Amino acid sequence: MNDDLQVSLFKDFPELYQDMESSRTVFIFECGDGWYRLIRELSEKLVDIIKSLKFDPDLPPKASQVKEKYGSLRFYMYWSTDEMETLINSYENLSEKICEICGSMGEINTKRNWLSCRCDNHRMV
Repeated sequence: MNDDLQVSLFKDFPELYQDMESSRTVFIFECGDGWYRLIRELSEKLVDIIKSLKFDPDLPPKASQVKEKYGSLRFYMYWSTDEMETLINSYENLSEKICEICGSMGEINTKRNWLSCRCDNHRMV
């Protein structure tokens, strides 16, 4: 994901991404820009849940990794509730129908044993 989109997620959701930003490397969100909207929506919902939780301030629920794997989104947290995991799973499933490149409707396809979700315009040939 491009730097501007990453920075907007860090800025808008510090409750979720604070640790990722402080240890920021080139590849924090290891996926294409097409999933930005999915990640933003998921982040909004996760932060709403986090704000309603009582947790040890020394161990807040934080994202640890966001990436593409086997053609779909993977969103990992240091710890999470069942409600959070259900939400994360639903967005990971949605990503299997959204082009990782542009955000249009897509489907998972394979090229040389590499799975990716792409629309017709970005399909790997």
